[in-house]
Amino acid sequence: LMYPHLSVRNQKRSLYTLATRRYLYAMLKNDATTAWLFSRRIDLAIILLLVIIGASLRSTGLWHGIGFHPDERHMVQVTEALSKNHMNPKSFAYGSLSFYAAWGFAKLIAVFPGQVFSYDRIFFSGRLFCLIMGTLAIPLSYYLAILLYRRSAVGLVAATLMALNVFHLQLSRFFTSDVTLTTLSLISIIALIKAHQNGTLISYLIFGFCA
Repeated sequence: LMYPHLSVRNQKRSLYTLATRRYLYAMLKNDATTAWLFSRRIDLAIILLLVIIGASLRSTGLWHGIGFHPDERHMVQVTEALSKNHMNPKSFAYGSLSFYAAWGFAKLIAVFPGQVFSYDRIFFSGRLFCLIMGTLAIPLSYYLAILLYRRSAVGLVAATLMALNVFHLQLSRFFTSDVTLTTLSLISIIALIKAHQNGTLISYLIFGFCA
């Protein structure tokens, strides 16, 4: 017996825990090579296709239902009250990043002829920001799966599920914090894994910023 002071059940549990730790450590090792499903070029082309499909699905009906979502209305009202001299949103239930991003997008759009900084424009800029963040979650899901399993097939499954997830598709059309938090969480986990693998300062900084 490996652990004579433990019962048979506890010994099996200890061996299982040890095997799990070794497996997780092996997955996180930096010298592991990626097993491509077809080839590197074809797999990356599939990811690009999934990103295009995901972005097109999320952009459909971007103007639909303006003002119907109660959280969205609150976020637009808070964003509209921001100005260069007053950047305190005074509302932190959803964090601050979404407010500042939508405000910046709306100001950028207002530069073009015929565009103004308005209530409806903030709706559009906020939804555009969430659309971008939602689309970014697709390649990030693939990259996270690659880091963990080193198998492109697992990454393609993860990216496909993220691209076609109905709930994620719906939330990507609203100016809310859910999709933004999902994407930032993916970046945080990726940065944490990279920090474990390489121990670089930039990985820790990215993790700290997104977390």
